Amino acid sequence: MPAWALAMVATIAACIVFLVAFCCIRMLIRKMKGTSHRGRRNSFSARTPSPAGGSGPSPGGFGDSVQCHLCLGKVGRKKWENGLHRRKCAEKNRGVLERLPIPYDVCCARCGALLRQWPRRGPPFRCGGGRGCPAAMGGRPLAVDNNGANRFACFECGYDLCRACVQKRVRRRSEAAVARGAQAAAQGRKRTTRDPDLLQVREPSLRRLKLEYSDVR
Repeated sequence: MPAWALAMVATIAACIVFLVAFCCIRMLIRKMKGTSHRGRRNSFSARTPSPAGGSGPSPGGFGDSVQCHLCLGKVGRKKWENGLHRRKCAEKNRGVLERLPIPYDVCCARCGALLRQWPRRGPPFRCGGGRGCPAAMGGRPLAVDNNGANRFACFECGYDLCRACVQKRVRRRSEAAVARGAQAAAQGRKRTTRDPDLLQVREPSLRRLKLEYSDVR
């Protein structure tokens, strides 16, 4: 066999070996990625709450569905996000919602309704307090376990605040009220000392009393 034929055969063989090795490495990489994805899904499922509660993201995830924290049923994610299920569930369980306490005068940022303290029921939740919330990292809310005293919710809007954010709003409102009262009092004192009409109010009254006393005598 000529030398050039041997060289061509060797080149073809080397190309075949390279292609086989490349395909094997690619299949191995895909297999490793699939294993890591399955591991993440399994770890997520382990954190997913059962209808009786537990730990996990808020609301509880079941793949393409979530867990309602009022009826504790599985709801399609689309129906949950567009509010369709919450409206129907709130209407069906209106009596349950109306019996929930309203311990603070803090309103929902979306509809203005007062927030109700949520019982120890349903999956963890995410606070809507923003960057100032202690349960946020880098401006993104973290899942908070509901202990029956730290979740204040507007169910129909899907709006939640943690206890720390509620108390912060109450303190802010109280401080603003005190500041407005002090400002009004200062303006009242300022007007009393500077307005000549207010300073002369007592003088006609005293003159009238003197005239009436002289008439009696």
